[in-house]
Amino acid sequence: MASGAAGAAGAFLAATMAALNSNSASARAAGDKAFLEQLYKELESPFVWGLLPSLGSHRSDSSRWDCHIRRLADVLQVADSPWTRVVLHLNLSWLFFKRGDNRTSRSHLAEADAVLGMAQWSGAEAGLLLRGEEAARHALGAAWAHLAHVCTPLADMQPELVDITPVRRLGPGQRAALYGLQASCLYFLCVQGEKMGKKMVSAARKASGLQPEEGEWLLLMGKRPDAAAAGLEGDAMTPHAAVYTATRHVYCGEWLAARVLLRRALDLWPANVYVQAYVAYLYAGWVQEQLPPAAAHERVAERCSVEAVRLAPGCVLVHAVRRLVRPEHNSPCLSRCSKVYGMGVDEMVTKMRGSCFVLEGIMCGFVSGHKEKRV
Repeated sequence: MASGAAGAAGAFLAATMAALNSNSASARAAGDKAFLEQLYKELESPFVWGLLPSLGSHRSDSSRWDCHIRRLADVLQVADSPWTRVVLHLNLSWLFFKRGDNRTSRSHLAEADAVLGMAQWSGAEAGLLLRGEEAARHALGAAWAHLAHVCTPLADMQPELVDITPVRRLGPGQRAALYGLQASCLYFLCVQGEKMGKKMVSAARKASGLQPEEGEWLLLMGKRPDAAAAGLEGDAMTPHAAVYTATRHVYCGEWLAARVLLRRALDLWPANVYVQAYVAYLYAGWVQEQLPPAAAHERVAERCSVEAVRLAPGCVLVHAVRRLVRPEHNSPCLSRCSKVYGMGVDEMVTKMRGSCFVLEGIMCGFVSGHKEKRV
């Protein structure tokens, strides 16, 4: 009897311990699930930034994403810096996801990862990306997670999720870079007009509030640098900052200041297709306006447009700049101009002659022949 009682007690104890262990495991599982859901909720990437909300979420209608995809793929060939290449790959990844092409979406994330991996060997062009590297890695990891979670449970993504630095653990400079990355992604989708422009400026303003010394955030806010910042010394001298600031000088009639910046940019980045194409574009405008010395301006426009075509022979935009400089220029690439940008090359060249900011507008999508619903 004693042995039977002992056996019953042992069985009861074993059952109780098993129940407690089961409850503990369930509690841990519930805790892990809540933890992972919180991590996932805090992720920041183009997949949750609402870059083109008015287009809806009907992934089966691929046509509504195609005009953006074609334009950004062309602009990618003339990207000014590794930062911009990461931005464009992130945008393209999101657009292909919306189009229903997850495989190509993943390939653009892999390309962004490759750009990040090479940044330290990319010289001064990569300065902005290196200064915001941790933020860029968060956005890239978050984009991978957002894409993977379409068909993968969070429990199976735990190693990847815990490896992504949470936004709350980023320092002020990296949080600023994350806002700046969002603003940059929106910048290249300005085709949506006023509402999205305000959203971009809001993100850039948050970035500048956390990191006022970073000139790129001021440019995204549409602000002209003050006299001291316009010198663009040290980290402030980037291809985009140099070209954009020079363009602002042109717009204000400050030709000498513009030429000084453009010459510095050419000296620093002779193999940068964005710099070469933009210098050709601005100098061609001076030739058109017959600003002295016109012959020297024409030589610079000729030399830089030829070099831009050599650096990016498959880029429609570069060939359009070459057509601006040399009206007789032709290339098979130009036959794609209407499909990529919604306007023929002659219409594009005519627009380029109208303002020093048109080329930038074409790149970011604000100047476009595609019929888009503005919001």
